[in-house]
Amino acid sequence: MSEKKIKVYGWLYLFVCIALMFESKINATESLNTAPAPDISQPTLYPALSSLKSLSPQQHYLNLPPARYSSFDLPGLQSVTKCKINYRHQISSSRLVLSTIGLLTLNYSAYQHFKDIWWNYPTSGFHIYRGWRRDQGWYDLGPHDSLWFHMDKLGHYTNSRLLSLFLSDIASWVGYQKSTAQWIGAVTSWLLFLEIELYDGHYEEWGFSIGDLLANSAGAFMPLISQKVSWIEKFTLKLSYRPSNLESESYIVEDYAGMTFWLSANPRVVLPPAIENLWPSFLNLALGYGITDKTYGEIELFFALDYDLTVIHTRYYWIKRLLYYLNFLHLPAPAVRFSPAKAYHLLYF
Repeated sequence: MSEKKIKVYGWLYLFVCIALMFESKINATESLNTAPAPDISQPTLYPALSSLKSLSPQQHYLNLPPARYSSFDLPGLQSVTKCKINYRHQISSSRLVLSTIGLLTLNYSAYQHFKDIWWNYPTSGFHIYRGWRRDQGWYDLGPHDSLWFHMDKLGHYTNSRLLSLFLSDIASWVGYQKSTAQWIGAVTSWLLFLEIELYDGHYEEWGFSIGDLLANSAGAFMPLISQKVSWIEKFTLKLSYRPSNLESESYIVEDYAGMTFWLSANPRVVLPPAIENLWPSFLNLALGYGITDKTYGEIELFFALDYDLTVIHTRYYWIKRLLYYLNFLHLPAPAVRFSPAKAYHLLYF
């Protein structure tokens, strides 16, 4: 399979995803059109809602004009019933076209940039990557299959998850419901990273990595999984970076020795309810994982303080989302390195 054909398949994946988006729009509209609506004949809204006293405290649908918001609770009705009014989501065609063009343009631009980093090697037939030893290994899953102690797998997971979240926000901005937008973000992120793995499979230096595919899949679908397994949201995988001894022709994306991944959580998740409020809600503890050198280095393990930016209150939605994304970065904080040799850092990033 030629490189050109692989690129075409990658673009087709995106168009298939867009087709699924349109299909979800039709299904959502049909389901809302069939929802029952109570007969409200009073001239004003609040007197009409008083008739809900005789209804069971379940979800009711009212025939009101479409709006962009999915639901809201009407004030003053808590003593009567919690009436949740669902609106028909409107899909903005202009935003859909704009976001699709932007995504395809970004995909093409990224390929043009990274092809000189990753794909400037002789090509070969499609093959599975077994590890840096080429002819032996557990297909990039074993502890000795990576020169970088699988730091790249953490990078694949982080990048695919962030892309999934970002694309979900874009789909919500277009007008899709939250659940639909999350699926759009997850599937599109997974397909974009699958495109990279298909490229790798045709180059002698690399190969199709099963380990990378699993890391991409976990990251892309983790926002959906966390909706079903709520305790996952109590932990955040963060990244910090400080330049290591980069060679002049190297790129930051390959500087694994300069990266540290942190698993951060607030101690409140394990403290008894009676004393959990004694610990600050913004202050987390984190375990760090890194390597001393890009190849043939040693594993570094850290323990550090960390900050939870999502507890900052703001009435502006865009600031709230910005803080959410910035929270995936580990900001400078006191840290202790306890492997391979103990070291203390007043501020470590």
